[in-house]
Amino acid sequence: MQKKKVTNATPMAGITKVLLTIPEFLSSTGIGRSLFYEEVKAGRIKIIKVGARTLIPATEPMAWVARLSGDTA
Repeated sequence: MQKKKVTNATPMAGITKVLLTIPEFLSSTGIGRSLFYEEVKAGRIKIIKVGARTLIPATEPMAWVARLSGDTA
């Protein structure tokens, strides 16, 4: 009989993420890490630093695309 591994992580059903990690942002936009950092440096992608972590507001992928296409977001 195998023991079931118990962790402190619990699913947060119904909770929407408000901050994305860099890999999550890259996955949602389809861009690479180099272009991401170029866009951050140019001020076109807004980031939030939390200690050493770099997080991106969850609204930023769509806002970035809108800025690229010339729409006002």
